[in-house]
Amino acid sequence: MKKVYQSIIILAALVTLFPCTQVHAQKKLNIYRNTEHAFSIVFPDGWSTRGGQTPHTAVVAEDNKGASIVMQVWQLPQDISYEQYSDQELREMAKESFDKLKRDRFNDAVLESYSVTYLSNKKATKSVYRYSLRTTTGTSQMRTTMISILGNKRMVQILCNAPIPYYKTVENVIQQSYGSFLFEDPSWYKHK
Repeated sequence: MKKVYQSIIILAALVTLFPCTQVHAQKKLNIYRNTEHAFSIVFPDGWSTRGGQTPHTAVVAEDNKGASIVMQVWQLPQDISYEQYSDQELREMAKESFDKLKRDRFNDAVLESYSVTYLSNKKATKSVYRYSLRTTTGTSQMRTTMISILGNKRMVQILCNAPIPYYKTVENVIQQSYGSFLFEDPSWYKHK
């Protein structure tokens, strides 16, 4: 019995002196927090962020191969949610929004899919479309996943874009990123 007791003491001393050294990779999260609009999102690791070029663009995250996630925010006069609309009404609104995008910006745009989903425990819409993007350096075939969600008296659109040949490569990290979106309590940011 004395040997068992001594063995336990020695084992406890060894664990104390030499703790388990199993290495866990510590992945640094690329968290973006917007205190003005009370939301946060985790952007893909290694992506850079910059301000937007329009009044409604809160932030743009991008990699070095043409993929980006654009966060756009509109202030609403009251707090509404997509829960008050039927899926059919949301589908009709999404179709109208897509038709306007096609008419005003990308006349060759093709709506690939539309669905109702949930994000930050709120009903949201998700549209996937493709189009040609003309720039000073040429034309790229792009695919965009657009998530639209309402909360905190705001409409937030998350536009996830990439050139079509590259989209499948980044699709999972883009999904993880928009899936991390969270409306935060605006009172967290009020200073007393």
